[in-house]
Amino acid sequence: MTFAPHQARLALGAFLVIGAGVAVNVLCLQDSSITAARGRATAEKVLHRAEIERQRSLALTPSDTPRKMAVARSGLPAAETQIASPTVERVGRFAPTAAQFSRVQMPETDADARTAEMVRAVQRRLAERGYEPGSVDGVIGASTRAAVLAYEHDHRLPLTADPSEALLQHLTTGSLSSPSGRPKGARAPHAEHLVRTVQQSLSAIGYFAGRIDGAAGPDTVRAIREYEMDAGLVPTGRISSPLLQRLARGAAPGQRPAR
Repeated sequence: MTFAPHQARLALGAFLVIGAGVAVNVLCLQDSSITAARGRATAEKVLHRAEIERQRSLALTPSDTPRKMAVARSGLPAAETQIASPTVERVGRFAPTAAQFSRVQMPETDADARTAEMVRAVQRRLAERGYEPGSVDGVIGASTRAAVLAYEHDHRLPLTADPSEALLQHLTTGSLSSPSGRPKGARAPHAEHLVRTVQQSLSAIGYFAGRIDGAAGPDTVRAIREYEMDAGLVPTGRISSPLLQRLARGAAPGQRPAR
């Protein structure tokens, strides 16, 4: 089909107009997609910053940790959780730690106070009689038990190594109004432990070769007497506070002093 010159120009113009429209549409759509992508990126950045700020606002501190953790888990505004927060915070603030529990000292009872006063009275009277029980402090240490044991030995009392009301009475009046309540021949645990300790010490430095049984038999008495003579103590053959103190700073194991 043949076009006249003016028809050809019209057709060319129409084609150019249509092509320009298509090009404009393509460019606009591309710019819109780019703009939308940029908008989404900007929105994501804003949301990210908002989340960071929210996390910072929920930063946990020792005083409000339980409340803020509850708010973070629930997703509710902090104002809606303020009703329950005082109870949680009160528990967190005043609950003692294990270290605080370890420093707690229970108040001394009347019975404890009476026992300590009785022990101090026994220590004072033993010290007055030259038995050297150590400090008059109401504490039952090895020196106090050794002094009690020596006094009981010298006065033919049951060997207990225990400061007691009965012993205090004997120290005060010279007599006992009531028996110890221990079956005849039974060993007192503290006295037996003290004798066993002395036997082990004397055996370690070559003075005692008998059986370590906690009984102050003839072999134990002989070993104590020999050690006392070598150590410059009065040879008594019994356990005493000076004997314990001398053994504590005496010869090394296996080095019996030459006689």
